[in-house]
Amino acid sequence: MTVRIGRLGGMVMVGLVASVLAAQAGAEPLAPERFDPSLRGLRFGWTIDETVAFLKQRVDNRYGVLIRDTMDVRDRDRLRRESLQEASRIGQEIVRFDGTRSGWNVSVVKDEFGQGFGEEMLHLREGKTHLYFFFADGAFYKLVISADKDGRDAHLRTLDEVYGKAANVVYEDPKAKTGLLALEWAAGTMTLRVADRSREYQCCTLRWADAARDQAVQAKWPVRTSGAIDPLILESMDDGSEIVDDEDPVGDLLGVKPAPKAKAKPRKK
Repeated sequence: MTVRIGRLGGMVMVGLVASVLAAQAGAEPLAPERFDPSLRGLRFGWTIDETVAFLKQRVDNRYGVLIRDTMDVRDRDRLRRESLQEASRIGQEIVRFDGTRSGWNVSVVKDEFGQGFGEEMLHLREGKTHLYFFFADGAFYKLVISADKDGRDAHLRTLDEVYGKAANVVYEDPKAKTGLLALEWAAGTMTLRVADRSREYQCCTLRWADAARDQAVQAKWPVRTSGAIDPLILESMDDGSEIVDDEDPVGDLLGVKPAPKAKAKPRKK
């Protein structure tokens, strides 16, 4: 049997295929959810209220799994109370950088904001991990996570697995390539920077940002901060270029030696 698709049906099919391809192409390769699945659905550009609602639902989802897998009724009740308490704290710590000096000026995110430019930050603490959601003109554009230094190696392994090799490496001594300070990625519309902050704050930081909005925000600041990704790497975003380097900074930091490359066999004449 032959199925004929009319002109309108063909246009519909083409449209559906185009929509699917566009959705796939629009998937952010540096999305935070690839590193932390609990952030799946987080969207840059959201308002503070939308972000708070998402984070509250994230708590419900996490405790929902725990409650489902708990048989004891008393433990279930305890988990429900903890869920409500944790969710109620989300949104209570919103900082407006209106020019007033505070403890944030000497914190791990001291280089991530400018005073008096309409910027805000939502702070969330989960054990030893801190999440900082930054907003400019009411829109979410940057996420910084500070994690305990003891989890650094595990984070680096995960980053290497989900994002691939870093496009740029920042060393304390660039010539000798010693003292790894940061790894940087840039792809799609986003940038990611991972920095070792163990000397100052006993942690490492992971910084995701909407590249265009991040640059626009920092353009208002009197002095460019150290938190931003190197502008040289931004020039290569989505231009099809690829940085090829035999070195593996993540492996070096973890003490893992790369496997030796097989020598190419000479062609027979």
